[in-house]
Amino acid sequence: MELEYEYVAALVLTLAVALAVRWALSSPSPQCSSGRKVSVAGGAQRHAHRRPLGALRGQGPRNPGVEKSYKKLKYRAAKEDERARRRVERAEAGRSAFDSAAAKANILWTVLKKTVFKDTENCIKEEKLLKQFYNNAIRASISQSNVDGVEMAYALDKFASRADQACCLLLKADQLLQEKSEAGAPGFPPMGSAVSIACVGGGPANDAFGFFLFNAIRNLELKMTATVYDFAPGWQVVVDLLSKSLNDPDVLRVLQPPEGNGARPALSFQLCDLQKDPSDPVNQSIVSAAPHTQFFIFSYSLHESSGLGHTLFPALLQAAPSNSVFLVIEVFKEVVTKALDMGKSYGFEAYDVEASPDTAFNGGFMVKS
Repeated sequence: MELEYEYVAALVLTLAVALAVRWALSSPSPQCSSGRKVSVAGGAQRHAHRRPLGALRGQGPRNPGVEKSYKKLKYRAAKEDERARRRVERAEAGRSAFDSAAAKANILWTVLKKTVFKDTENCIKEEKLLKQFYNNAIRASISQSNVDGVEMAYALDKFASRADQACCLLLKADQLLQEKSEAGAPGFPPMGSAVSIACVGGGPANDAFGFFLFNAIRNLELKMTATVYDFAPGWQVVVDLLSKSLNDPDVLRVLQPPEGNGARPALSFQLCDLQKDPSDPVNQSIVSAAPHTQFFIFSYSLHESSGLGHTLFPALLQAAPSNSVFLVIEVFKEVVTKALDMGKSYGFEAYDVEASPDTAFNGGFMVKS
């Protein structure tokens, strides 16, 4: 009798396993957002699975089986959503030019997502690459291998907030310089003039678009030529797409001054490495352009590259022309302070920008006398 029970139990177990296997084989193979089949083990998708960043914000497919592996990106996405919410609040308040920056950044991003980024949101590289990029950036150990494959994901994650920050720092700098103008301090270029802008470590050109927004809000009608300088050639794909978007009437409508008489901005990409010497061939373009460049923007690039510990940054300070402006935004306040202190030794007047509701970041700028 005991053997009989063991036999029956074994038979039931065998049937259960067979049914489970049959069910698994008859179920459709899970696919990533690009349509590629993904291997399955233990009922959970492997980490090769691609997932739209939008899904982190509830805009795409969800898979409970891999929720834990997305914790960090979900946290970052929540932070970006909070920043977007604050931009909306500022835009609705409409109290100042800084509120206009928030409004225009939101409108610009809405337009770009329908044009430049409309086919990329479902082709983002796996979340592991983007997390690795951020982790290495905060540890100041970014390499080209960290950038390859995350360009579009990073742009989708950061573009609007970084463009807003660059615009707000420019507005604050313009405000402070105007207040000091009676004392003989140099101001920003006069209306109608042409300016050259260097976005050093500028990645997907978010800070360049921040300058374009600043021009529109201040109604300066500047003829702007912006160059994104970065050590990773993969950023050029994003920059080229954004450069083409400057022909789009909807994009230009956001970037034009109220009267709509401004010239179309120009945007391009060149290689540059803050860790290499000025004499290195990769830095030939920026070193040649520095004496003719009016604005240098370092948006979250000095810390991640350890740029202040190398020779290119001081070489740019030395080569920059009179009245040129260096703007710095960073994760850590001490990086901003150190950059401003270096500028003073090259004839710059430095301005530390205190964090406030209008400038909710660590930033500063300096003007060469």
